[in-house]
Amino acid sequence: MGTDAGVAKAGESLLDGIPVITADSHGHHNLIQQLALAAHAADGTTTGHCNALAFTPQELVLLYHEHRYWLRPVQRPPAHFRTWFFMGGRGTGKTYAGAAAVIDEARADPEARILIVGPTYSEIVKNQMEGTSGILTISAPWFFPKVEKSRRKLVWPNGAQATWLPAKNADKFRGHQYTFIWADEPVAWKGDAVAVYKECRVVNRLTTTWMRAQGLPPRMVITTTPAPTVLFREMLGDREGLVLARSSTLENLANLAPDYEAYVRRVMETPEGRREFMGELRFDLDPALYRGVNWNASRIDPKKAPKEYDAIIVSVDPATGEKKGADMHGIVVLGVRLEADGLDHVYVLQDASLRTPEPEVWAREAIKALEAWEPFAKKRSNGKPNA
Repeated sequence: MGTDAGVAKAGESLLDGIPVITADSHGHHNLIQQLALAAHAADGTTTGHCNALAFTPQELVLLYHEHRYWLRPVQRPPAHFRTWFFMGGRGTGKTYAGAAAVIDEARADPEARILIVGPTYSEIVKNQMEGTSGILTISAPWFFPKVEKSRRKLVWPNGAQATWLPAKNADKFRGHQYTFIWADEPVAWKGDAVAVYKECRVVNRLTTTWMRAQGLPPRMVITTTPAPTVLFREMLGDREGLVLARSSTLENLANLAPDYEAYVRRVMETPEGRREFMGELRFDLDPALYRGVNWNASRIDPKKAPKEYDAIIVSVDPATGEKKGADMHGIVVLGVRLEADGLDHVYVLQDASLRTPEPEVWAREAIKALEAWEPFAKKRSNGKPNA
């Protein structure tokens, strides 16, 4: 999926006007941690909290299996939303939050029809279903779904159901309808990811008796790391009922290895680290390698452009893959001319880049651009244009 220069440039401004849940606004600790802190404040307890709080064996089993006690505030969706967008760094507990949201929805609504969307079938099973924070891993024994792998379906004891589809082909979503959708890592979706997202919106239209009683619309949970893609702009632009949650890797260190923490702290101030671990909308290139360019500083009035160039070059950079959602094929026309300062000046004359799944289409466009600009090139000794 191609990057979007507009997203990269806009950065944090894309979030303007969106309600945001953060650790600073809603708290840093889950309910278990809050109990431990309260016990410590009351009598200085630092160990043996279970004995201090007089939990029964049954209560300890309940605490172990019920994720609502272990979710940090930022990992819990609000009571009312249309889209809950959990954007965070690597290892912040996004998968855990998404899986918990699915289980809670299934438990609350026996008529729930849930769709689980991920990059591929194998990624869905490996991460969203059977991963260390997946639905099947964190489900309590007393509310464990029956897995029908051949039908790609989960059925909970109360009748709620979920199915899963990979984000590969938008047409595969047609004919479905759901009350609740969990879309994981959409920035990693391949192919025409925007079309898949839009189709998710179309099929997220079913309501149930419980939803109507609660005044709830069909809802979608999105869990992802930020990335400068066209899809990211599309998702954040869908503002109706949108609530954003933000978290960094540092907020979940209790569940991460010490060596991993050391690595995160070492790279978190780099542009990539601020995006991948701090969960920030920072897409600038590393200034140690790239310098900002003010293209307008060297721009000239087209009316004052040279009428002839020493050479005309059509630069072609074909995209990888020929699918509908592949990156654009780069086609740029350049004029090279030796100027009075003794240097070759390069003029960008035309950007004919396009997106097409057909190789002959972009090839014809490149030839068309060459033919259009050949008359502006100086002639070689054989009389042919230097193009």
